[in-house]
Amino acid sequence: MTSTMMTFFALCLAVAVFQISHVLGTNASDAQTSKFIFMFNLTNIFIGIFLTHWFLSLIGKVREHRAMLILIYTSGLSLMLFFMAFPLLFLIDSVPKMYLPFYYEPGKFYFVMVLWFFLTSVYYFYILMKAYLTERDPVQKNRFKYVLTSILYAYIVGTTAFLLVFDIQFNPFLAAFFGFYTIPLAYAMIKYELLDIRILAKRTFIYGIIMVLFGLVIIATNFVGNYLPEIIPSFPQWLPSFIIAILSVIGGIYLWRKGREADLAKYEFIAVIMHKFRTPLTEVKWAAELINDERQVLSSKGREALDMVQQAYSKIIELTNVLISLSDTDQRSYVYNFKMFDFLTVQEPLLVEYRARFIQKNISLTIDSQKGNGVQVYSDPDKIKFAVEILLNNAFQYTPVGGNVKISLSQLGKNAIWTISDTGIGISRESSALIFSKFYRGENAKKMSTEGIGLGLYLAHEIVRRAGGTLAFFSGGINAGTAFTMTLPTKI
Repeated sequence: MTSTMMTFFALCLAVAVFQISHVLGTNASDAQTSKFIFMFNLTNIFIGIFLTHWFLSLIGKVREHRAMLILIYTSGLSLMLFFMAFPLLFLIDSVPKMYLPFYYEPGKFYFVMVLWFFLTSVYYFYILMKAYLTERDPVQKNRFKYVLTSILYAYIVGTTAFLLVFDIQFNPFLAAFFGFYTIPLAYAMIKYELLDIRILAKRTFIYGIIMVLFGLVIIATNFVGNYLPEIIPSFPQWLPSFIIAILSVIGGIYLWRKGREADLAKYEFIAVIMHKFRTPLTEVKWAAELINDERQVLSSKGREALDMVQQAYSKIIELTNVLISLSDTDQRSYVYNFKMFDFLTVQEPLLVEYRARFIQKNISLTIDSQKGNGVQVYSDPDKIKFAVEILLNNAFQYTPVGGNVKISLSQLGKNAIWTISDTGIGISRESSALIFSKFYRGENAKKMSTEGIGLGLYLAHEIVRRAGGTLAFFSGGINAGTAFTMTLPTKI
């Protein structure tokens, strides 16, 4: 994350803390509690610090103004530590002011923080205005314009809350709307790539901005609930709470919908990537077939390498087709070719391939199945083969050298039971609920293998489920091994 983004998000956090403490402090149960909550308004110092740093990052002048930036950080943090050590010099117990049950009552040196904030504001507005006036790039100039407009709005509206602190009878209700400075900022981010962030990050940020606006509306509604009964005695006091409840529901629904959209976007991405794979894969196939026509002139190593290329091509094509089908959001379009087949016809070709790998890694592979009396299964053999390979590869990948892997096949009633167990890294209790989730990998799996995107077990689980079976697992915990059990129907 760039310095510009880091300082901007730190600024947003400081603003959020200020707003929350402002609302909670005015509605506290007693004067001392209110004063304690209002102490969090020291985040005004962080707002000044991060605004300065953010502006300097935007115009690319951090190094040039480094000395001043260090001075602002040092003086601001020193002031904060001083007030934390002597809080009564910053605020004393809150008192009722205008229509609010509690409001700030300044201590002897509260004005020092206000003075520091205003002097810092003069500096960062100066450097940004200077950059705006001297900028020749129209896009960059527009970026500066929207930043200036939004922050100037926030500054003018937000600082009105200071007036009542010094007993100047100005309604602080206006200050509740200062957070709407995010609207022109969001517009600039969409149109002018203000923070130069990637599309997904930008989209996430915009969703966050919208939720901040929801919060601001809720805060404003709370102020209305405190203010209007003083003016209109007949005003229903339950109405603000009702509106806040409705807004909270709307916000929850919005977050759920956007989460679902993000989920679908992952599968759209997979579908696009898989379709893009097909053209180069076709070219690989043609090249392999051309070389195969001249097979007789190849050396034994050349023929062996060609066979490896053709086998790898077949696997990639199989994986591509499965991923494309699984990324389709309409379940009616999933194509499964159900038929009766001997489960061993799926298992044996994979074992031929994997035995050499297990031997090379010194992993003991035990097969417990009756070869002469294979179990007949009613499902899609190609899809099941792919699921079995995922589980077999997982056992190989996450079982350490010298470990054991056991595969068993049996029939129980109308179901075929296929189990693969290992003495590998196991699955933690925290990961158990998420192990079949999309794009999820346990922490111990990430440490053992940096490859993978967390799709394997999800794909295996979905394939087996759609093929009419179930896939379950058991693990004793970290380093206690894992057993996956696939259950498939043996009759129509």
